[in-house]
Amino acid sequence: MLLLLVIAGGVGLFMQQRLAACAYVPLIGANILPNAALRPNPNQPTLPDGWRAAAPGVQLGEFALDGDGRALQLMGIANYVETPPVPVQGGQRYCVTARAITDTPLGSPTRVQLRAHWFDAQGQPIGTPRIVPPAPDSWQPVVLWQPDNPPEDWAYLRADVAAPPNAASLRVRVQPAADDRIYLDVLRVQRGGNAAAWQPDPPPTPPPLTILPWPGGKQAAVSFSFDWETAMGGLIHSRSVDDPNSAQDPLVRGMRMRAGVTTTLAIFAPYGIRATYFANGYNFLAGNSERREFMGNPTYAWANTANRWTSDQWQQQAWFAPDPHGTSATHPEWYFADLIPLIQAADQDIQSHTFSHFYGGFVTATDWQADLQAWHAVAAEQGVPPAVALAFPWSSSGGMSDASWHTLAEYGITTITRTSGQAQFNLFPRTVEGVVAEPHCGTCHDKK
Repeated sequence: MLLLLVIAGGVGLFMQQRLAACAYVPLIGANILPNAALRPNPNQPTLPDGWRAAAPGVQLGEFALDGDGRALQLMGIANYVETPPVPVQGGQRYCVTARAITDTPLGSPTRVQLRAHWFDAQGQPIGTPRIVPPAPDSWQPVVLWQPDNPPEDWAYLRADVAAPPNAASLRVRVQPAADDRIYLDVLRVQRGGNAAAWQPDPPPTPPPLTILPWPGGKQAAVSFSFDWETAMGGLIHSRSVDDPNSAQDPLVRGMRMRAGVTTTLAIFAPYGIRATYFANGYNFLAGNSERREFMGNPTYAWANTANRWTSDQWQQQAWFAPDPHGTSATHPEWYFADLIPLIQAADQDIQSHTFSHFYGGFVTATDWQADLQAWHAVAAEQGVPPAVALAFPWSSSGGMSDASWHTLAEYGITTITRTSGQAQFNLFPRTVEGVVAEPHCGTCHDKK
């Protein structure tokens, strides 16, 4: 009898340990996630039945881990995929697991975040969605797959959660850190894990900033910012779309950019208006008769007609090859250093439009590092401090890798603007009236 009790106790302990480790246990450790097999929705075959997504960029794919030929593809920093409602019991512990891999062409690993949404028997949300696990471990790494160097296995994602006492269902949301393409497979929800007991949301804390009313009875404000480029910016590198003036002479347009500074400064001066001028690297040069090279004078395979450039010339011709190697006196369209003191004297703001005016979503973190270093170096020569704000050329934030965003942060960029308007990449969606739906403090750096 004693031996049977010892065996039973050992079996019970073994089962508890497996449950705590999110391992399968017959009867009590089964996968309770509806449609975990990712069978397609007959009315929307690109998505699994019962699953939902925030935007295009989530679809069924065939790059699967479990051999069934079905996995989820997730792409877009403003996107997510969410499970069907999972039936749960109040007060029980559950664990969520999945496998993930990325094949981003930008060649860097990425991360995802899991969120738990609890609902009561009437389908009403309980509290606010919880990031699981909480910070500082909330972003979980996703391994990079490369055909010439495949990883040993997919990344293992896990979140342990405890249901509120009145919970009846759970939805789990998977959200990427960037625009890298991610594959998800072998998704499971089962009893077990090591989550602490669920606690109600803490009472709201006062905001760190108090927003005061506009002075003088005003109800709004207008900010001014300009993409300010010499001929070496987007003018010589124009795409065939998103630029109504792409067919015009870049030198003529460069002179208009030069005149635009003196014109706007004259308009603003009587009213004390301040603006932000987002500058490219050649704006800080007084010339280049010494034939300096920047960023290794790269060529870019992505600057082609398939990506809607007017030609494939930048695949063979170096990006800065059109430099006339003159001065602002001999080639005023190419070098604007003489205008920097005028902007500084008027107490206007100068920030980054990148050094090179490349396409942000097509380049690697290494390219971003070279660009930011070059911008900071030439800006310092004119007494301009390192940029803290960036305006993306061609609104090209779509496609940015997690590593590229990290590089921007490492170089002190805290504010971005001119971002992609595509739904899966759109960090600041707009209403039908064209107003940002959920404005965030710091979305643009313009001085008021």
